[in-house]
Amino acid sequence: LSQIEVGLNSGQGCSPRQIVEALSLSQLEMKTCAFEASSGQAELHAMDDVMPLYIFVLARSSLMRPFACASFMHDALTQDERLDSEGRAVLLLESAARYITQGWDLSSIGLAERF
Repeated sequence: LSQIEVGLNSGQGCSPRQIVEALSLSQLEMKTCAFEASSGQAELHAMDDVMPLYIFVLARSSLMRPFACASFMHDALTQDERLDSEGRAVLLLESAARYITQGWDLSSIGLAERF
């Protein structure tokens, strides 16, 4: 998620489309890392497979206000893109953020100011 952070915080005015592309690439990178870590034994296909990894990565990242980021990216997508891989990537970010905010005590683990 570091590319998303850089794009949003660089002051260079990245477009929402560039941020969505960075999100899609980060999701692909997570899947590739999981595949390599399992020595090719496990591949993450379904959102249920990817979600635990995504939650971990989001919690460990320094991405600020993931709900606002997801909304920003969602607004940039066309109706067709919202139903395609880009839309699923944005939905996964929002779902992971929702899981963290609703399931964890954010103040006790130092995440309250980020979400």
